[in-house]
Order: sequence, then C-alpha cells, then structure tokens
Amino acid sequence: MNVGFFLKKIRKEHYHTLKDVAANVGLTSSLVSQIENGKASPSLNSLEALLKYYKISISDFFKQMEQKDHIYVSKANVETISYDNAGVHLSLLASKLHQNVIESYSVELMPAAKIDIKIPALKNEGERFIFIMTGSAEVLINNEKLFMSNGDSLNYKSHLHCAIFNVSAVENCELLLIGSPSIL
Repeated sequence: MNVGFFLKKIRKEHYHTLKDVAANVGLTSSLVSQIENGKASPSLNSLEALLKYYKISISDFFKQMEQKDHIYVSKANVETISYDNAGVHLSLLASKLHQNVIESYSVELMPAAKIDIKIPALKNEGERFIFIMTGSAEVLINNEKLFMSNGDSLNYKSHLHCAIFNVSAVENCELLLIGSPSIL
C-alpha cells in the first residue's frame, strides 16, 4: 500500500503546494515530499493531520486507496441481469470505477421487447450513446421515431425521454448503451 502516492494525488487534486501543506499541518516541506515519494512513512499523527487538512476521513482515505484508476472485466466475469418476463438481458460492462462518470451496458432485446432509459433528476446533466450491434430497433427519442439497424448509433442529451423497441418478431437486437448519469 503506497500511502504517499495517494497523499500526493490528493494534494495535486486540491492544487496545494508542498509548502502550503507543510505550513498548515506542522511538518516540513521536505518531510511531506519524502512521504509522498515513499521515502518516509507518515506517523499516525502526521497522517491524521494531513487528512484533516484535506478534509478526508481516514476510512474514506483507505477506501480510496483500494480503488483503481482503471477496470478490466473479462467476458467470463460480466454481470448480467435478466428480465426474462420482459425479454431483456443487461450485461454491465467495465463500469465499476470509484465515482465513475459513465455506465456501459450490453443489452439484448428479445423479439418485441422494450427498454425505457431513465431520465436523471437534473436537466442538462449528461448524455447517452446507443450503438446497434446486431438486429434492428425502433428508438423513440423525445417523441421522434428513429429506425436503427446494425452499425447505427445515436448520441443524445440524457434529459430526453428514450425508449428502445425490438420490432422484429423473430430476431434479437443487441446494442451498446453507454451514458452518464446512471442509465437504469
């Protein structure tokens, strides 16, 4: 566990200089630098002082340290939610980053199935992207009907109502659904 790396990351995210931090927590700039670069370990008192200055609790700090800056999900580990009675299968793709901005799903719509995409509480917050991988669908976007098929894509503001229908009686429709904020 590299405590110093995360302390440095937090300091830079808050645009503090080594000198500012040191002066406010009662440490030398040299010691703060050594801690951030892994050349010295902070005492519990020093760590508490630094985190208090950054307004971060110790538990939140260690939770942050457990998070990664990237996430990889192999096909074998994709989580799928099935709504068999509605004919919809949602597979959550690599979207589990700490405080992630986007969610991404692979969606399979059985013949005649439909999915409504959630509208966020705040208007003008985020956008959505739909890409048809196989089959075709009717997309109702803010009362306008679009017929989309394999290879077609749509990007729209998330405050617009959107519903996706598989109009085929025999063929599944598979699509990527990506967006911010939460889609479902």
